[in-house]
Amino acid sequence: MFKLSKKDNADKEQLSSNNDEFSKTKSLAESGDIDAQYNLGVMYEEGRVAKQDYGEAIRWYKMAAERGHAFAQFNLGVIFRNGIGVARNYDEAKKWFHLSAEQGDTDAQTRLGLMLYEQQNYTEAIEWLNIAADSGNLEAHYNLGVIYSEGLVVKRDAKMAVNHYIYAAERGHVNAQFNLGIKYHKGDGVEQNDEIATKWLKLAAAGGHPEARPLFID
Repeated sequence: MFKLSKKDNADKEQLSSNNDEFSKTKSLAESGDIDAQYNLGVMYEEGRVAKQDYGEAIRWYKMAAERGHAFAQFNLGVIFRNGIGVARNYDEAKKWFHLSAEQGDTDAQTRLGLMLYEQQNYTEAIEWLNIAADSGNLEAHYNLGVIYSEGLVVKRDAKMAVNHYIYAAERGHVNAQFNLGIKYHKGDGVEQNDEIATKWLKLAAAGGHPEARPLFID
């Protein structure tokens, strides 16, 4: 006979706690609790508390999503958009993102906007990105910055691009920090200032931006 080490004991206690959490969540989900149905989907998708099973994750997400759970709708959108455990289905992804977006989920609004942009439905895409940005979504601000900077589907507006980049960059969005640094370096939409450019590029480098890191980090 052997004794469990402290780590083994901790692992055993954690496993027991996970099993209890899973059993309780599953019981609630089966009784119709919508949040439990969503949480059970998360457990199956992540494989952290339960054995990873994308089929079960989708099944439970759909139960919650069809009853109007915005997070479950969003997760289904991601699953079908990226083909996680299922064939990619852009129409299905867009459907779920749209349902979640209409309930005010800003990540869904952003994802929907980007999907519409990819499908060249630019007017509706920008409408959804603006809705998300108005609610403070950083990814929406960053992408609007890119759109106004490129000027491919809207009139180019470097100042507007800078405003969107600033909002996202000040709140830690690494890609926005990098693009803002480039804007200051070039003097595009803002007065040229290499000192400010360096500040933003250093922040982007510290955040792991692949193009900024070589400039400042060995």
